Amino acid sequence: ELESIVENTPALDKHNKRYADNMMDIFTSANRELVNKQIKEEPEMCNAVNELFADEIAEMKVIIANKDSVIADKNALIMKLQNERDSQLADKDALIAQLRAELARYAEKDTH
Repeated sequence: ELESIVENTPALDKHNKRYADNMMDIFTSANRELVNKQIKEEPEMCNAVNELFADEIAEMKVIIANKDSVIADKNALIMKLQNERDSQLADKDALIAQLRAELARYAEKDTH
């Protein structure tokens, strides 16, 4: 039954393909081990399953690419903020060093 659904679904019109996709979802959920075994044992079955779910796979690839882009943007922003913070800390460290040097000079003047 699974082979028949997989083999015949790509030839269906969009309306009927949706019903077949739903049936396939129900079948694969209920028979996950059997489906995995069947796909592993029959390479042409894997190609048929890929063809059957091609639209869903393409949609998921777009979603993943979009999420990857958002993550990359957030990572870039985090890096920018970290660099700005590091720069500010370096500026403050330099100012502290300068103030310490001035204090040391004043302390030296007071002792003379």
